[in-house]
Amino acid sequence: MQDSTDFSPAERNFDRNLRIEEIKYICELAKRELEISSQRQNNYYNFFQVEVVYKKNYYLFNAANVFAIKIAPNYSGPYVVTNFISPTVVELIGVATPKKFIPALVKDLKEMSRAPYNHPLLLMELTTFHF
Repeated sequence: MQDSTDFSPAERNFDRNLRIEEIKYICELAKRELEISSQRQNNYYNFFQVEVVYKKNYYLFNAANVFAIKIAPNYSGPYVVTNFISPTVVELIGVATPKKFIPALVKDLKEMSRAPYNHPLLLMELTTFHF
């Protein structure tokens, strides 16, 4: 509302009042939905230390070596998350090569399903890590 005219700019220009109560309700509803979706999406990107993951591979086309990207494996691993360098970068250790540290982006990681944890060799290798 302007002091001199006692009308809002929308009322003067369009001859009607804005539905402020509806706009406030829609904003609150959108905030609630964003919080719910954020909590649901946390499961995809929040990894913990000593969690087994796969890392996405990125290949370059190489015709000289007759290398086809389509048939190359999409993920390598398994790796164990050892350290968080930043919120989006983690440090990995390969289960097969436990002395080599590999930095990786969180977006390139895929959580290993819970079933392989039952494999006795994997359990033995995971319990012998010393961080």
